[in-house]
This record gives sequence, structure tokens and C-alpha cells, in this order.
Amino acid sequence: MSGNSTAEEKPDNILYDEWLINKTIWPKPIKNSGDFEWNEHRQDLSHWPTLSYSDKRDSSKPEAVSLSGALNGNAQRGKKLANNKVKGNCVACHQLPGASQFGNVGPSLELISYKDRDANWLYQQVYDARVHNPESAMPPYGTHGVLSYQEMQDLVAYLKTK
Repeated sequence: MSGNSTAEEKPDNILYDEWLINKTIWPKPIKNSGDFEWNEHRQDLSHWPTLSYSDKRDSSKPEAVSLSGALNGNAQRGKKLANNKVKGNCVACHQLPGASQFGNVGPSLELISYKDRDANWLYQQVYDARVHNPESAMPPYGTHGVLSYQEMQDLVAYLKTK
């Protein structure tokens, strides 16, 4: 991933405002208006490649990994992480049991434990899904350092209970 990108190298349709502290902006719907307002994101995401067809920046290469030993995750912490909108946020794209709101970009994870996916496969999927599917839109949480080794193990332990 190119960490030295300038605003000129970014795609023209990226939600970016160089005058803001965190640079990245996002639209927030205004209730019952059919309109939205722009808000500053809690972190600068502009250095990450986007899914935009006009984004020609290099991205990190997919990284194959495996668990170091047996799965040592806590399913309760994993559930909290999967539903946490600040970190993890699996429900933004996936349907999970008990989630009040969920996305439909990714497959439902309600029965993931019945799909013959072992802990190493699930860990790789959370770490960097591009190893299994090069066209995946799922963020590479491990490759980009978004989640720690323990947090990924907790998510896998949770998914093994589904």
C-alpha cells in the first residue's frame, strides 16, 4: 500500500476534504428529509485504496496466514466486536443473529459454523479475505492492522458458535 499518496493521486470521487483534521468525510442521512449532511469521519481513511474504479493506487498484496496454535478466542468478546460500529463492525455488511440492523453486502453469517469452515479458514477470512477471493470487498483487517491477533481470534470463536 502506498503510504505517501497525495490528494492529487486519490480518485476524484473519494470522500475527501484536505481542510479537515481527519480528511475523510461521510454522508449522514437527515431523518425524514430525503437529504443528508456531510460529517467528518473519526479517522483518516484516505490513505487506503478504495473500491472506486478510478482509484489506481497500489494496494497491499493479499497475505496468507494461519493461527499460531489452537484457537484461543473468547466468543463473548467476539460478539461484542462483531456488533461494534467503531471496530469490527461485521454487521455493517453481514447478517448476524440478534443484530438489530445489519448489511447485505456480504453473506449471512448466521449459519457459518455449519458450512464446514475450520478455525484457520475463518481466521484467514478475517485477516485477509482476498486470499480466498481476490475480488472480495471485505477489508483485510489483519493485513491493514485494524484488528489485533487476539481480536481476530475472538471473532473466529464467535463465528464458530453460529
